[in-house]
Amino acid sequence: MPHQIEVKLKLDVIKEGDYYIIYSPAFQISGYGKTQKNALKDFDETFKLYIGDLVEEGKLLEALLDLGWTLRKTNFKPRHVKRSFSGIKPAGSRTKAVSPKFIKSISKDVTLPVPV
Repeated sequence: MPHQIEVKLKLDVIKEGDYYIIYSPAFQISGYGKTQKNALKDFDETFKLYIGDLVEEGKLLEALLDLGWTLRKTNFKPRHVKRSFSGIKPAGSRTKAVSPKFIKSISKDVTLPVPV
């Protein structure tokens, strides 16, 4: 079994219209749903696929470094990201900008394989 470590991720809970978004600044991925619970479930699925693809391609370490993570012998640490939500307007859209509303931050323990 490969070596693994636990990492505590900070996730932002955002409300945009009728949907909740769970966003990980450390991985720049998100999940969404009609409820926070559904958004977190979608995030978990997205996270597993994302990490699984990186491991399969042998690019986990490269991706973590590109995302600004600090790597030590047995410790991974995500970079600190300042929160910034401004009006978001879909590309090519003539509609008004959407103003996402920050709800709260939550912590989630995740397991990462140790790249060798």
